Amino acid sequence: MIILHLSYCAGNCFLWGETPAEHFPKRRGRPPKKPKLLPSPFDVSGAKLKQALAAGGIEIEDKAETAMTAWLPSVADRPVGSGLLVAPPPLADQELTIRPWKVTALCLLPDDAMSFLTACAGRRNLAPSVVIGADIAFWVQALRFAGSLAARGRFLPGVKQERSGYVAVWEPVLSGDDMESLVTLARSIPAACYCLTADDVLSDTQAPSVVLSFSGMLIDALARQEAMLLQGKAGKRRSRAAGQT
Repeated sequence: MIILHLSYCAGNCFLWGETPAEHFPKRRGRPPKKPKLLPSPFDVSGAKLKQALAAGGIEIEDKAETAMTAWLPSVADRPVGSGLLVAPPPLADQELTIRPWKVTALCLLPDDAMSFLTACAGRRNLAPSVVIGADIAFWVQALRFAGSLAARGRFLPGVKQERSGYVAVWEPVLSGDDMESLVTLARSIPAACYCLTADDVLSDTQAPSVVLSFSGMLIDALARQEAMLLQGKAGKRRSRAAGQT
């Protein structure tokens, strides 16, 4: 049994998952002031993540797995599972804290993320024993929001700074009802949607900025897809015209 999750971090989508633990690490003595970053007992390997995608008929560009830090509700020595399929809930008298855990993730390209979310739309299971997390259901809504903006041409060219320098991108333009829709959407975002970081420093990113950045990533990908489609059609017209002369 695997529960899939999709988290957005630093402009990228990361697929990770949970599976029932075979055992939990035993803690001895007093808990340290700064707990050591340990692998989540519910972690799903990169190979099993790819198998889960393949079982759902989803093909993505082959990506090497990467270690990410997941900030999860935790009890004394373990994270709290996202559902009963992973682990029983904590006892009422157990204190919950947010703690970092190491998880395995696959970084999805924007096109792959859209294909994945499209395949998950309206479903609770991607395949037998592969459950779609509530965070993925939220991202499906965000994909529809971004698609609506793109279909109505609510984007303009912009510039984004990356490690290699500045790159040209398409950015969403929000006003009126679109801004209200973004805020409403952000209010319902599950914490799992942005619980990953590349290091063990907890991010202070706010939900509206996460949804806006995610929408911008998708709009840029959709606009580029449309541009390539138009270029392909123009190329075919030129080829036909050349053949008629």
